[in-house]
Amino acid sequence: LEAEVDLPMMFSLGVGYEGFEKTLIAVDFRYFNYKNAKLFGDEPVNGGLGWTNVVSVAAGFQREVHQLIKVQAGYLWNGNPVPETETLWNIQLPAINTHTISGGLVVALTDYADISGSVAYAFTSKINGRVLEIPGTFIELRQDLTTFSLGLTFHR
Repeated sequence: LEAEVDLPMMFSLGVGYEGFEKTLIAVDFRYFNYKNAKLFGDEPVNGGLGWTNVVSVAAGFQREVHQLIKVQAGYLWNGNPVPETETLWNIQLPAINTHTISGGLVVALTDYADISGSVAYAFTSKINGRVLEIPGTFIELRQDLTTFSLGLTFHR
């Protein structure tokens, strides 16, 4: 079995602001062109997923609370690329989470190394639709997600 997959073209624009003492605020806007990516945008009858184009917006905040410690928080909103009529064809994929919050902590170990940890929670997301356009049929994809990360960063 072989499948040809093109990743979608993505346009991204991000800005950050450091005008407040010991604070960084950042916003990122993204546009995902799924409709013109093989597999993602192809109609299910042609072996694709039938996804539409979407936008995403993320905002983040970092504050130095001590010379060795920074706290972080963020929010992400994603559009849902799965049209209601294509829910059945996307059953094998995870649901698209549209709202995610996160928090993190960075601790300086030395002048050249930091340890960081974070947690993110994607709120329950549901995609509803009919089965094969048959009236009276119904399918629902539902997912929530919690992720944890731990990292070690070396810098000059």
